[in-house]
Amino acid sequence: MRLSGPAAVLPEPRDYGPLPFTWYYGQTPRQVQDLVGADNRLVTIQVERASPLLLDVAMVRNSGTAHKDWWWVPGAGEAVGGSQLGEYCAFREGRVVSLAPYVVDGTTYFAAVLVANNGTDHKGWWWYFDIPKANVTSLLSQNKARLVDLRSYPKNGSTAYAAVMIPNTGPDEQKWWWYTGVDAASVKASLKENKALLASLQSADRAGTTFDVIMNAGVVNTMPSFQAVSWVWGTGDTD
Repeated sequence: MRLSGPAAVLPEPRDYGPLPFTWYYGQTPRQVQDLVGADNRLVTIQVERASPLLLDVAMVRNSGTAHKDWWWVPGAGEAVGGSQLGEYCAFREGRVVSLAPYVVDGTTYFAAVLVANNGTDHKGWWWYFDIPKANVTSLLSQNKARLVDLRSYPKNGSTAYAAVMIPNTGPDEQKWWWYTGVDAASVKASLKENKALLASLQSADRAGTTFDVIMNAGVVNTMPSFQAVSWVWGTGDTD
């Protein structure tokens, strides 16, 4: 297990505090499958290398108040494209909570984590890929939504985005912000200015010096501190 890398992965925030979680980097899909076993579930996934596929993941114990019905792709199976992921979500009646696109020979594929979209966890949701940033903005307005995951990636010589969003209405409504291609200092300044907590932090370049960020209105008095490309939850600001 390694605790540093080119991008950050985060535990799920909950009213009772962050869940104990474990990170693994540079794992094959088969290795991830073995690590998950029968007792854990993934909370976030990202692609370290597209071909052959290597994944960075974070997982928690799938028990007690943290228990959910969940699934992930590609698992130990074949590469999953956009249409296959859409069909899988419909078949499982699930929604994507972590979406990691990668491009091989001009085609976009996905690693993704889903949870059952039923009962108290039921939400309207949308997901999109291979779109420019301007489309993300217009779709958020059109759907009256907020982002829960945002990833940028190079495709055909330009920057494409994949996004997962839910309605920002009713019990899910909250104040939130999103930024693309910003450096660590800007992330930290925005957290302070907005009195916010990170919901998603993803590398926007291969060097891990800029980030695509989603943050939500915070519920604690202290902001997390930036440590290289990892964030420490629930600590006092050291600056």
